[in-house]
Amino acid sequence: MRRYIVHFPSLNEEKIEAALPVSRYRLAEGLWAVGSTAKTTADLSEQLGIGKNEITGVVVSMEEFYGYYDNALWQRLEAWGLADE
Repeated sequence: MRRYIVHFPSLNEEKIEAALPVSRYRLAEGLWAVGSTAKTTADLSEQLGIGKNEITGVVVSMEEFYGYYDNALWQRLEAWGLADE
């Protein structure tokens, strides 16, 4: 599983909730950390419908991470990364 950051305007949040019912973590309104089997940012963008019917959003691949945040986020990021091994 790969790790991504997705910026999705709040009006599209139900789309990310439906596409990634378990492997998502809301960082802020419209900003999500997600784990996905999508191979590329383009694949995940397509899965979320970004660019279709004027749905806007940005997907960024996350190789490394560092910082201070809620422990639940770190646990999920680590779990999503371990799924690759």
